[in-house]
Amino acid sequence: MIIVAASALVIALPALAYQYPLSSTDIRDAYFIGARNDELTAAFFSDYTKHLPAPDSGPYVSDVTIDTPYSQVARRSMGAVNYNSVEAVDEFDGKPMAFRVEVCFYFTDTYTPAPLVHTDGVSLTVPPYPDFWNDFKVRLLQDKQIRPKAVRGAAIYPLWSGDDGPPPLPVGGKIWLEFDGETIDTADATVEVITPDGQDIHVPFDLSRLR
Repeated sequence: MIIVAASALVIALPALAYQYPLSSTDIRDAYFIGARNDELTAAFFSDYTKHLPAPDSGPYVSDVTIDTPYSQVARRSMGAVNYNSVEAVDEFDGKPMAFRVEVCFYFTDTYTPAPLVHTDGVSLTVPPYPDFWNDFKVRLLQDKQIRPKAVRGAAIYPLWSGDDGPPPLPVGGKIWLEFDGETIDTADATVEVITPDGQDIHVPFDLSRLR
């Protein structure tokens, strides 16, 4: 039964290969994958994120995710209310779309950036942190380095109810890179992450097998 179910999932998924721009058929296919919001949807998205082992020291780069125009349409429809395939085509067909990379990292016992030090004599309950994510270098490589059109980062904070004292300190961060969809092709892509302590992490994605 397990083998049959797995085969059914493979058969149900459309042919895989990165392409841009998306046709109206591509958009409808992506819409229905996301709208199902079931095991097929989970199987589709599983190949778009790579989970990495923790290093012996330094920051822990835990996950690297790519988000193609196709997966963005699927994500848009997943759990959407009163949203159908016709609206998806209207929203995305003929519109410029981006290719995105997301890197998630966490502090460890051997890597925690120092908070900013204020000299104005004001005692701060929660000291502010610098934009520590800028200490990480992230590149997207195919036959050459692809230049992003935007890069941004943010801190990751633990859940906080507001009833347990002051806001907690950050526990890590995320970095997002955005590229023009037309600058990406079906060649193998590698996300390279260079950490502040010199780790050089290479995470490959086979875009000939991902939409």
